[in-house]
Amino acid sequence: MLSENPNDDERSAPNGDNETKHHPTETKPEISPVVGSAKPIKPPPNNNRSQAYGEQKHWLDYLEVGMAGLGLVILIAYTVFTARMYFANRDAADAAKEAANEAKLSRLQGEISFNATVQQFHLDQRAWVSIRSARLTTPYTPTQKGEITVDLGNTGKTPAINLYAGSSGFNVSPNMPLHPTKPIIHTVIAPGTPGDQIYFGLPPNPETLKLYIRFTLYYWDVFQKPSDQPHSTTFCGYYPSGRQNFLANCAEGAAMD
Repeated sequence: MLSENPNDDERSAPNGDNETKHHPTETKPEISPVVGSAKPIKPPPNNNRSQAYGEQKHWLDYLEVGMAGLGLVILIAYTVFTARMYFANRDAADAAKEAANEAKLSRLQGEISFNATVQQFHLDQRAWVSIRSARLTTPYTPTQKGEITVDLGNTGKTPAINLYAGSSGFNVSPNMPLHPTKPIIHTVIAPGTPGDQIYFGLPPNPETLKLYIRFTLYYWDVFQKPSDQPHSTTFCGYYPSGRQNFLANCAEGAAMD
């Protein structure tokens, strides 16, 4: 039975239709794809650009190899130059050392030759004190002292300086010295000038007693220093000698230095 009120018909409609009218059908939203999730599409390769890049890389490779080779050549040249400089400096140092040794040897030889020349000059020019004669000027007796006069000479070419009698004696008593009767103080004996004399006193002795008399004179030449070893002249004689009052020279014992 149909209702007269249309509103009643609407109320009596199924719930589903009614709900459809009041709640339209919901449409699902479209979800856009996430940006970046999909792979970008690569453009096709540019063959011209790839070929130019390849040619440029090939040229750079050659340049790099060439620069490396050039650096190696420079390194080898520097090494060779350094080695040559080293050997040249070594040879120069050896030559300089050899020259220095030769100069030193030459200097030493020159000094030796010079010293030998100087020594020979000194030997030729130095003073040489000699005993010209020794005689008994005052005879000795058992009660009287005697005296010996010694005549000196200088056979050298320069004066003898600071002459003195350093030791003397005779064989009657070896420990008994001969005393100069006149002091000898800084005597200078000039070359080639006779007249220089020294005097020795003798103790009393029998006239017939044979005496052996010995004395040594010391002196310096003009080329020596006071600290140098002095020269010496040693005389040995005996009396009586059968030559009046002169003393004869001993067979040995006389010396000159």
